[in-house]
Amino acid sequence: YVFWFSAFYSLEIYFSVFLRNDGQSRRSMWGTITGCALNIILDVLFIFVFEWGMTGASLATGLALVAAVVVEVSGVLKKSSNLRLARLEHYLRELGGYVRIGAPTFMRELSASLVVLIVNIILLRLSGETAVATYGIVANLGTVVICGLAGVSNAMQPLVSINAGAERYDRVRELLRMALIWSAVFSVVYLIIAEIF
Repeated sequence: YVFWFSAFYSLEIYFSVFLRNDGQSRRSMWGTITGCALNIILDVLFIFVFEWGMTGASLATGLALVAAVVVEVSGVLKKSSNLRLARLEHYLRELGGYVRIGAPTFMRELSASLVVLIVNIILLRLSGETAVATYGIVANLGTVVICGLAGVSNAMQPLVSINAGAERYDRVRELLRMALIWSAVFSVVYLIIAEIF
């Protein structure tokens, strides 16, 4: 079932990034939270209640991606959104530059996907479908943690750009200090929660 929903995986990433660029970071955040929360709930329901095993896990992931995309598309369809369809001729001429800029992110995403695939194969061979399903739930909880830390980074990025452009390096240093402090606080809170539960 995961392959049936693969287009929604790409769309979720696409809309999430473009919503943040459009000043709708809150809607982007709610799309991600909706997808992660629904995936966890449906994993428990499909795997443990309905006993669908791997089929249930993949169906839960696909449906969660669809829900996240629906939340994010609602932001694009707002009249106040600056996102519009455009003709491609201009962008095709600059494709090489886009590929150079996007290649590192592509490699990071590809390597992360390969790691998850390899872990799933190993777990499936060692312990069966239940281990893979359990890993899926833990991985989604990990995504929530990473999103919290990425939120600090994503919120800081435009502020640093504006202040660096204005040559206000004192503000850049202060923003970096605040980001490091909040990242450390979030990390400690996540660690405490993980140890308790």
